[in-house]
Amino acid sequence: MRVGVSRGGCPCGCVVRAPLSARPCSGLTQLEEDRCWFSRAQELGDPALCSELAVKEKEYACVAQVAISLGDRALCESIGNLRFRGYCQAEFAQSAQDVQVCAGIEDAVPRDDCYGKLARSALDVALCDAITGERDRNACLSLWVRGPWMRVFVRVS
Repeated sequence: MRVGVSRGGCPCGCVVRAPLSARPCSGLTQLEEDRCWFSRAQELGDPALCSELAVKEKEYACVAQVAISLGDRALCESIGNLRFRGYCQAEFAQSAQDVQVCAGIEDAVPRDDCYGKLARSALDVALCDAITGERDRNACLSLWVRGPWMRVFVRVS
């Protein structure tokens, strides 16, 4: 394969390189192949590689991780599963400390998780009230009975 002029390489004046495999993750067990594609998608920042994963839920998680790695919130919108899309969006809400992003999450589970994490990081108990799941809302509120308020006093003293 001629790919360029060598600088003292092969006698014919060309550089010989092994061709890249079109399917670098082939020949592995299904689990290993999925891990390989997931890793390659992350390393290359290429969500299209996620479609090589055998299980659709893994594909959604892969695209979410690529979106987070690239800081591409719009890529979250391309995820075809509301729950995975919501968890992807919640990561951006956390990094931006933006409660409006949480409010826009359609699936209640990641939306509640988003509000809970923001409540803890912002030390804002009022965000717990936005949580629709009773168990999660009570868990969030219980932190203020025994938790984050103590950090405020520790910081002041």
